[in-house]
Amino acid sequence: MKKMISKINILLFARKITNFKRSKNIPLKPSLTSYNFEVNVTSGALVGKLYQGSFSFDNFCLTRQGLEWLTVDNSLFVEFTFEDEVYTERFWQMPWNYPYVIFQNGVLIGLQWFNPLFVIDSNEFKNWEAKGLSKLGHFPENQGIISYSKLKTV
Repeated sequence: MKKMISKINILLFARKITNFKRSKNIPLKPSLTSYNFEVNVTSGALVGKLYQGSFSFDNFCLTRQGLEWLTVDNSLFVEFTFEDEVYTERFWQMPWNYPYVIFQNGVLIGLQWFNPLFVIDSNEFKNWEAKGLSKLGHFPENQGIISYSKLKTV
């Protein structure tokens, strides 16, 4: 009997949710938005090299008002190929090191991703060694700029 009452409560709650009126700015269903990004190394031992990556997220989480950021908790997926290695959002699994994407009024500011191997800070890239762990407190060995291109929202 308790299971039956529980199922009825769930159905009533689901009905209330489907009757909820949405704001005109928020899509009715989740949609996947993807960006490609490219790192152009401008100084250091890797000068002239290009590295590619991409990220995607469920833009249902964005209100497009003010400063917002999306993390892995908001279905953010990141993939970055650096020095023949592929890194994803789960690389260096520390909560403060997960990547996140920042928006201002729905416009992309950039990707933020801090870990011991490299730093992606919106439009800047830094790396302390071609491979291996960073030398904290030292100037980065390689630096570069990042450009973004939005792909079609699905």
